[in-house]
Amino acid sequence: MRLPRTRLEGAFSTAVYTVHAGDRSIVLHLDRANLELRTLLPQRQSYWALIGAVNPGSRAYPALLNQRRHQRLQALIRQRNWICWPASGHSPDQDWHEVGFWLSGLGLAQAQMLARRFAQAALLEGIGTGPARLRWLE
Repeated sequence: MRLPRTRLEGAFSTAVYTVHAGDRSIVLHLDRANLELRTLLPQRQSYWALIGAVNPGSRAYPALLNQRRHQRLQALIRQRNWICWPASGHSPDQDWHEVGFWLSGLGLAQAQMLARRFAQAALLEGIGTGPARLRWLE
């Protein structure tokens, strides 16, 4: 069961999202562009998505279950030819933290399918270095 979208909007909109690209951390904020992403993208206008598998429906799950879900997502990603970097998101007060993956080389339909497979409420997405957007999956 998923929490109501109205309860989640504030949390998602203020969260800090980070792509862990080797020795660099690229911080993403909702509705803001980020020129640093150009170093990760295969083409200037490539679609990208930040997707996780933990805490389905935005409900806290036990650490071991979240770890297994994250590993299953990672295994699925490895079967594809997508650009992939570890990623994370956290609340400004660090009270809520989730891990996931920043992906490029996939399309919107693939991103939605993957996020839905792991019962995620939303995914973060963008085109090239343009603004990060939240896509609800209800």
